[in-house]
Amino acid sequence: MKETYKANAIYPFHIMYDTGLVEEIKDLILRKETDATERTGGFSDWTDRFIEGLLRRPGTLLWNEMKRDAEEALARNGAGTDALERFIKHINQSKRQVKLHLVGHSTGAVVIAHLLRTLSRRSITFSTCSLLAPACSIDLYDKSYLPVLQKKSKLTLGDMAIYNLKDRLEQDDTVSKIYRKSLLYLVSNAFEREKQRPLLGMEKFKGSVTTANSLPKIIYSNGSEGQRTRSTSHGGFDNDPFTMNHILKRVLGANPKYPFSPDDLNY
Repeated sequence: MKETYKANAIYPFHIMYDTGLVEEIKDLILRKETDATERTGGFSDWTDRFIEGLLRRPGTLLWNEMKRDAEEALARNGAGTDALERFIKHINQSKRQVKLHLVGHSTGAVVIAHLLRTLSRRSITFSTCSLLAPACSIDLYDKSYLPVLQKKSKLTLGDMAIYNLKDRLEQDDTVSKIYRKSLLYLVSNAFEREKQRPLLGMEKFKGSVTTANSLPKIIYSNGSEGQRTRSTSHGGFDNDPFTMNHILKRVLGANPKYPFSPDDLNY
């Protein structure tokens, strides 16, 4: 994506947080496929529930490790925090007028949550924050994003938007074509400590999201209409030109001169 960002005078600074989570989950599911289909008589909602039960212990261990890694990387002495501090220091030394923006997809919302908590005592303004299908729990949102939106920290978020799927699309999504719901359903139903843990990226839990100063704005994709997002799957938001160009528009404060094309996002 970087060439389109740079063409619009945006420098993309990436925290590469590659957990291999989806690949490991798919591997776990594939290992349980025969057992699940034999006991349930084929693919159905019962298959999904059975897979959730089979994956609860190994999946929870994997998910907890992923969350712990994010917290350690963005702790006060973490490597991610150190890299970001150096980046901000050099921006300040250059004395250039620079605006900062945050974008996170899925588990990226967990990373940004810990980033906000670590930087909460710093007088830093992030002009926008965009979360795509955030996989963080609403509990973590309440501890990290919400205090900033309520202006209880020195750190500031000027605007915040969340791009989520309508629940119908969440239930039509698949993980490895065997678990026939989205990754967020699997996390909520099997990987968190409690079943049906409310996640920020799921429409079914929207009533549990506390807002402050009319933020965050939650934008839902129905997969076919609308100018802000048309993603059809959990993993599809960063491949969707409507989503990515709406993020560009929010960052620039105007329509992008060089918008993302489908080819730019087909990777």
